[in-house]
Amino acid sequence: QYYKKCKKALQDLDVATQLASQENNEINGTIKINCVGGILGEDVVAPLLLKFQQQNPKIKIHLDFSSNRINLLESDYDFVIRMGNLPDSNLIVSSLRTVSTKYVASKEFIQNYGQVAKPKELEKLPLIYGSVKQWNLVSADDKYILHIHKNGTHATNGRVMKQAALLGLGVTRLVDIYVDADIKNGNLVEVLAN
Repeated sequence: QYYKKCKKALQDLDVATQLASQENNEINGTIKINCVGGILGEDVVAPLLLKFQQQNPKIKIHLDFSSNRINLLESDYDFVIRMGNLPDSNLIVSSLRTVSTKYVASKEFIQNYGQVAKPKELEKLPLIYGSVKQWNLVSADDKYILHIHKNGTHATNGRVMKQAALLGLGVTRLVDIYVDADIKNGNLVEVLAN
């Protein structure tokens, strides 16, 4: 009798294990993600996450766009997506994409103010700037730090900064994903490209 009960218990355990493994083959639950907004969050990350959710209907995506520093250990987020370097952290970082900073202006702006040959010349020009108040311009033979002089347009949104540049309001500093298409089609000109 003891043997029969043990055998039955092992069989039940096998059945439970099979059921559990079948259930685990389909992922489900909520994934909470905090991501920078703008073009990276809205045009790159969000479409990928929505496609993932479409392919996995039992997954729920909670996507929060903000640039606030999030402490993953103290928050209820599963992932945080940021641009730039991670200062002093014991968190694991994975690079998703490398971006480069570009300084651009419209053709009309360049025609009116002339081509920018040296970083120091930016001090006399209208600038379109966001939350970064110091531009570090590095070339093969020079390093120059430009402290924003508030001569121009201040907007803390990359799309707005690009629109201001397209309208000829000044030189702006944006990452390549914002401006590469407009440089390629001639709407924007890269200044200090070397």
